[in-house]
Amino acid sequence: MCNAVVGVKNVDDWSFDVFQVNETGEGHALKYVGYELLQRYNLINKFKVCSASPHLTDCPCHQSYSVS
Repeated sequence: MCNAVVGVKNVDDWSFDVFQVNETGEGHALKYVGYELLQRYNLINKFKVCSASPHLTDCPCHQSYSVS
């Protein structure tokens, strides 16, 4: 399991460090945090998001997101 995936498990904690997730996730913090929140709050089922890709690599918002 990727360290970024492990890092997002405490996304609801005050001590959550999105910068650490971004570093361990090789610049893909939005992908990992977004997927964790979609799963955690059952938004995948509520909004009928295709969960075939567990890392949301085809998500248009992720494709347009870039780190400068």
